[in-house]
Amino acid sequence: MNASTGIETKVAAQGSVALAVGYLAQIVLTIISQHTSIVIDDTLANEITVFCTVVAGWVAGYYAPHTHRLDVPVVPAAPTRKVQSVPLPPDVPHA
Repeated sequence: MNASTGIETKVAAQGSVALAVGYLAQIVLTIISQHTSIVIDDTLANEITVFCTVVAGWVAGYYAPHTHRLDVPVVPAAPTRKVQSVPLPPDVPHA
C-alpha cells in the first residue's frame, strides 16, 4: 500500500494500466482506419478496446506485488502435522 495515498498496489496497477491501454487501443484503431484501407466498424472497435483493457488490467493486477493492509494484523499460518503413511490394500480382481 502506498503510505501517502492509501491505495493498494494491485488496484492502482489494474486501473492505471487499463486506462492507458484503453486510450492506446483507441489511438491505434483510429490510426489504422484513417491511414489504411481497412474499415473497422465502431462496434468492433469498441469490443477490441474493451477486450484489450480487461486483459491488460488483469495481467497488471496479477503481476503487481501484493501489499498487506496496515489496519489488519497478519494471521500466522496454521501449524502442520505429520500424516502417517498407510499402505493400500492389494488390488483384488472383481468376480
